[in-house]
Amino acid sequence: APTTTDNCDGVITGTTTDATTYTAQGTHVITWTFTDANGNSITANQNVIIDDTTDPATPALADVTGECTATAVAPTTTDNCAGTLTGTTTDALTYTAQGTHVITWTFNDGNGNAITVNQNVIIDDITDPATPALADITAECTAAAAVPTTTDACAGTVTGTTSDATTYSTQGTHVITWTFNDGNGNVITVNQNVIITDTTDPVVTCPGNVTENFDIACQFTLPDYTGGASASDNCTSVANITFTQSPTAGTVITGNTVITITAEDEVGNTDTCTFNVTVNDTTNPATPVLADVTGQCTGTAVAPTTTDNCDGVITGTTTD
Repeated sequence: APTTTDNCDGVITGTTTDATTYTAQGTHVITWTFTDANGNSITANQNVIIDDTTDPATPALADVTGECTATAVAPTTTDNCAGTLTGTTTDALTYTAQGTHVITWTFNDGNGNAITVNQNVIIDDITDPATPALADITAECTAAAAVPTTTDACAGTVTGTTSDATTYSTQGTHVITWTFNDGNGNVITVNQNVIITDTTDPVVTCPGNVTENFDIACQFTLPDYTGGASASDNCTSVANITFTQSPTAGTVITGNTVITITAEDEVGNTDTCTFNVTVNDTTNPATPVLADVTGQCTGTAVAPTTTDNCDGVITGTTTD
């Protein structure tokens, strides 16, 4: 309350029916009345001017980070008049694209004081795709690898790529190196074995039993019977199957002999079959010239002999 002076009363304090405290921006008028003890009264106006000229406090906005996605929450600051202010923006709040994105926040105290503050949203995928456990691929003759996949925190399913062959038929262990790239600079490589191991024997078929004749010297030399054998194999072509014979060609035999033929494929798997070779002597003994046996009262024949190309001397027998 203001005061004034009066020629009789001295100091007089003003009175008013107006409010004396104001918070609304603008100019407010208080009408003060000064009345002395003798009923003399004057009025005087006083302006109360509320004018906020102070900006809101500038907040330090921390970066919002994520590997795959990130969402910013509206930040706040303080104002000398408005108290707590929440930022507003026309920018997106959620980001999934890799890189740095800037959100411009506006803080307005409602009294004409506004500031803008930038906040970074940084999407940076630094996690490799998950390392898959790639099982060995096994086969006897040929095998083809299917393209494997793995998972990634951001990319989801990642399909492997390779510059290696994916189909193999050569015996042994082959290694395929698969690359998994999430597209955000994170790459892993994983090896997968392709193992070709033929463990199946070929199937061999022998010729039928054979009957042969002795030669004139009463000997028989075994020929090569492998040409009459046949075989099949799950992996090896017929042209690459090796046949062997026991006893070998060139062996001299008599009588009945069991011949074994072995078929072997390219990796050493074998199968055997057998057949009989029987040798016959088809040459008759020499026909002897038998002299007459004579006597006056009785006569007894002695068993004659002859020769045979194989048995040598043969003694005759008779039922007489």
